[in-house]
Amino acid sequence: MQAHINALMRSDEYIMESLITFDKIKILIYQLLVSESWKAKILPLIKGKLMDISSFRAYTTVMF
Repeated sequence: MQAHINALMRSDEYIMESLITFDKIKILIYQLLVSESWKAKILPLIKGKLMDISSFRAYTTVMF
């Protein structure tokens, strides 16, 4: 979120510089692809079971 705010305000992009410096771009893209794939393919299969458990645990499953 901070990187997005910095880009909008055209200020110092220290988050982006840090991601590049520590070579975390590949990891970030990989994690985004995995989470989107999980939400699209796995979540629909277990959605009914998630409704049976508490809403907080279901929410954390979707978010992480």
